[in-house]
Amino acid sequence: MGKLKEIREKGYIIPYRMLKIVIGALPALLKAMVKHPVMILSSNLKAKKVEKGLVTELPYEIPEYKPGMPYCKSNKRYLRPTHLCNSHAPEIVALANELGAFKLDDYEYAENVFNFVKNNIKLAFVGLDREVDTLRRGSGTCVHQLSLLGALLRSGCIPFRYRLYSLAVVESLYQNEVEASQVVKEWYDAIGAFMLHGTGEVYIDGEWLTADPTFTPPYEAALGLPLAKFGEDPLGVWNFPVEGTMMLLEGLPYGAGAAWNLLANWIAKGERLKVDISMERARERGRKILEEIGVEAYDEMVRKKYKAKLPKITLEKSPQLVFID
Repeated sequence: MGKLKEIREKGYIIPYRMLKIVIGALPALLKAMVKHPVMILSSNLKAKKVEKGLVTELPYEIPEYKPGMPYCKSNKRYLRPTHLCNSHAPEIVALANELGAFKLDDYEYAENVFNFVKNNIKLAFVGLDREVDTLRRGSGTCVHQLSLLGALLRSGCIPFRYRLYSLAVVESLYQNEVEASQVVKEWYDAIGAFMLHGTGEVYIDGEWLTADPTFTPPYEAALGLPLAKFGEDPLGVWNFPVEGTMMLLEGLPYGAGAAWNLLANWIAKGERLKVDISMERARERGRKILEEIGVEAYDEMVRKKYKAKLPKITLEKSPQLVFID
């Protein structure tokens, strides 16, 4: 009974709500793919060359693990390792120590971890894999970023959990990501929202704080978004959750990434790379903006005038959005 309880607590059994979201999104995806077989085949044939051009040098060095480095060995909920979020991995322990685990207070350390992931791990729609793979690659989806974030936090004895939900994105994101691929656009337009997004929650001083490191500052600048900080919630800023889809999980379910990996790594690899290319071009524009204006000046300016704007298709297709004041 104890083992089964732990499996359930860790979220290894896929929640009904998640299964319902995935099944509900599949018909629209299949329809979009069946409609464009030549486009998908053509982009897949070019994928290897395109992917090679996206590989860049990591903006950080992974510190060397040394025996005896401290890390959290607790088996308590939200502190223990979970599927794809191994807080005991040597690279994770080494980086956690470098970022101040067991030296700084909890808030300072958590903020350091958040800033490391946010500033260094680029959003890219790759197949789901381990936290150390994300660290070695320097890119991943929001879920990859959260697994790395969570592993580093748990390694430093700070509780972490995933918050997953379906969401609609603001117009600038729609234009840069959704419209980058005709297949993705038709999929999104059919539903008016993305299937799944992840935000982290960090427990400090008796309170769960939000941590969403999805976008690097250059990408935020290119999209005209405020620069997200530790403790800030993206709801109502660049995303709007779909009612009834919110899930809080200690860990990721077994097999949850199987369908996504098949899609992203094989069936429609070329189409997802179109989105990755669009994001990389946007980051280059954003870097120039931040160099010209300055990081702090940009954020101060945008926060004064920013107002979220949803695409027309979202407002037509997603009446169940939750609007945050």
